[in-house]
Amino acid sequence: MATASSDYYIIRTDRAGVFFARIKSRRPRHNSLVLADARKIWRWSGANSVEDIAVAGISASSRVTRAVPEMEVYEPCQVIRCTEAAAARIAAIEEWHA
Repeated sequence: MATASSDYYIIRTDRAGVFFARIKSRRPRHNSLVLADARKIWRWSGANSVEDIAVAGISASSRVTRAVPEMEVYEPCQVIRCTEAAAARIAAIEEWHA
C-alpha cells in the first residue's frame, strides 16, 4: 500500500475503535466520516496512545485488519494526521485476519 503522510489519519471513534485511513468526506450533520482504504488497528504495541501512533507508528507485532475500500464511522472523537514515518510503518504491517 503506497502512502503519503498528508493522506492518512488515525481516527478514534466513540465505539468502533481506532482506524488508519484516508478521509473521503466529512458529514457534520451526521457526526460521521466516510473513510477510504480503512484498516482497524485491533491491537497495538510500540505506542502508548493514538497520538503516538500518528506520530511514530506501531510495531510489526501489532494487529491491523485488511483494508476496507470504503466505510462510514460515526462519532469520531480524535482525528490525527499521520506523519510520513508513521504511515509507512503502519502500511507495512501484515494484514491480520483469520
